[in-house]
Amino acid sequence: MFFFGKRFQWLENSIQKALQNSLVIKEQEFKKRKWVLFSDIHKGNKSRVDDFRNNELIFFYALGYYLKKGFSLVLNGDIEEGWSFGYKKIFHSYARTIYQLEREFNQKGDNYYIRIAGNHDRQLKLTKNKSLLEKLVGSFQFYEALLLGDNIIVLHGHQGEQLSEAFYFWSAFTNRFLWKPMQYISGINIEGWARNHFKQNSRDRLLFSWALKNRKILIAGHTHRAIFNSQTELEKLLKIENAILQEPPESIQRLMLSEIQRRIRRLKQKSAKPLFLDLPCYFNIGSGVYRNGLTAIEIEDGEIKLIKWEYSDGVVEEQFVGAEFARYLKIVRKVLERDRIELLLLQNDL
Repeated sequence: MFFFGKRFQWLENSIQKALQNSLVIKEQEFKKRKWVLFSDIHKGNKSRVDDFRNNELIFFYALGYYLKKGFSLVLNGDIEEGWSFGYKKIFHSYARTIYQLEREFNQKGDNYYIRIAGNHDRQLKLTKNKSLLEKLVGSFQFYEALLLGDNIIVLHGHQGEQLSEAFYFWSAFTNRFLWKPMQYISGINIEGWARNHFKQNSRDRLLFSWALKNRKILIAGHTHRAIFNSQTELEKLLKIENAILQEPPESIQRLMLSEIQRRIRRLKQKSAKPLFLDLPCYFNIGSGVYRNGLTAIEIEDGEIKLIKWEYSDGVVEEQFVGAEFARYLKIVRKVLERDRIELLLLQNDL
C-alpha cells in the first residue's frame, strides 16, 4: 500500500506538469467536432522487428476513413518507436503512406491534427527531429495532454513511471541494444511483452485512481490494453457468463456459454485478472501493434465508442479513401463498445 501511495504521488506530480503544457478545447468546439484517438502505433523502420508494419495498411485505410468523415485526429503518444529506431528511418519508411494522410489532416485547419507526447516518442520534442517530421506533415505543436471540453482529459499514461521519466535514457538504451536484437532473433512481437498483466493492472489502477480523485474522465494509452468504462475484456466476459448462467438450460443464449468460457480461460491462462473498478471514468485506447489490427476511440454526436480495425472475412461497405482496396483486403471497422457521454457524466456525478 505504501508503494502504491508513492507511485500515485509520482503520477499526480507528473500529470500536473503535463497539464501545464496541454491543448484546451472549449466545450462548444468539443461537442461540435468529431474526434478519433489512436495511441501506441510504434512506427518503426519496416524491418522484421518493426511491430507496426503488419498493420500499416489497416492504419492507412482507417486514417482515410476518418479523413473523409471530417474527424479531428488525436495521436496520443508512442506513435513513433523512437527507443528502437532512428527517427529519420521511421519517417522515410512511412513517408508515402501514413505521413501523407497525417499531412492531409494537418492541412484541414486548427486542431485537426493533434500530437501528444508518449515515452517512446518524447525525443520528437527535440528541434532536429520535429523539423524532419514537419517536412512530411507540416507545422504542428507537441503537447503533453489534451483537455476535451470540461470533463475529459487525454494523455499518454506513462506519467510518473520511473523507467519512462527518471531513467528514460537507460530504458531507451536497453530497448534498442538488448530487447530489439533479442526480438530479431526470437521473432517475439512487442504485444506479447506489453501483455504483462501485473504491470498493466498496476498502471491502469493508478490512472483510474487519479481520474476518480480528480473527478475527470481520463483517456490514456501506454498499457496496450483497450479499456472501456473502466472495464477490461475479462470483466465483460465474466458479466456475460454470469448473465447466461441465469438463463434457463433450454435458452438459446446457453449456446454461447462454451465459447465465452473458452475465452475466459484463455485470458486467465495469460494471468489476466479483473480490475474491479467501480466507476466508468477511465478509458484506454489500446494500441496499433495487435497481431490482427488496431483499436481506436471515437467521440461523435455525444457518444464515445471503442473501435477495432482489422482484417476480416466480412463485407466492407464503407466508402472512404482507398475503400476499393479495403474491400479487396477485407479491412473492416468494428464497434466493440459504445456509450453516451451524458450518461457517463451522470454516473460519475460530473
